[in-house]
Amino acid sequence: PTTALQLYNQNRIKKLINLNPDAFFREGLDLPSKTINIPAFRFLYHSFNEYPYEGTFVVPDQIRFIDDSAFEQSNGLTQIIFNDIVESIGDSAFEDCDLCSITIPSSVTHIGSYCFSECSSLTSAEILAPIDVLPDKIFDNCPFLESVVLPTTITRLGNYCFRDCDLTSITLPPNLIEIGDDCFLRGDKLTTIQLPTTLRRIGEGAFSDCITLVDITIPDGVIDIPDYCFEGCTGLTHIQLPSHLTHIGECAFEDCYRLQIPDFPPSLINIAENAFENVY
Repeated sequence: PTTALQLYNQNRIKKLINLNPDAFFREGLDLPSKTINIPAFRFLYHSFNEYPYEGTFVVPDQIRFIDDSAFEQSNGLTQIIFNDIVESIGDSAFEDCDLCSITIPSSVTHIGSYCFSECSSLTSAEILAPIDVLPDKIFDNCPFLESVVLPTTITRLGNYCFRDCDLTSITLPPNLIEIGDDCFLRGDKLTTIQLPTTLRRIGEGAFSDCITLVDITIPDGVIDIPDYCFEGCTGLTHIQLPSHLTHIGECAFEDCYRLQIPDFPPSLINIAENAFENVY
């Protein structure tokens, strides 16, 4: 947790930036040679359209840590080139930047929430870091994100990871156990997705409003289809339910106009209100 002293220092840096951003960055752009971390808010609001970066920032060789919000809202930052020893990237580190593509190296062991959210120019991302959880909202509202490569080590996709993204398909890690709430919400171009047999939990609204999703098979390890899980999937025509399913949540398939009512397994105990509302 953030201490009172850390909060004080972070707020102090923000005030200095707001008072005189040009002077702050003119004096602070070149990091001291012995620095091993890029501090919180160091490049907040900075314009990378200007000399000497011209849209690209090369992380210095000695840097191991990139703190929370270090580059948040950096205008014109189109490319970040990581070194091969960086270990940690903090919360919101690159939130609302102009990045076009990213590759996170295998040296990274921690990626914070909101790390690349609101990056409206981002089209592709490759994560080589051996992390086990994809953090909440990491790519939330990246409307042009088409391609993502995930490491095989991931067992959980956090909440809102790919909400309002442009993915057409995605290869999920082979040992994935959980998909978080609203993970693929409003994935308008997600036409296909293969859920691994290891999957045990799908969060509320995980595929809600994925209007181009046509066919999906839910693995047998899943016993609960939660509220709003596939609500508004107007292109969905077929779904294979798991053999040990016990519960279908409220509005789980609401407004799935084209869906053929599936065969229910004998294990099913409860179908909640409006689970198949407007399904004919």
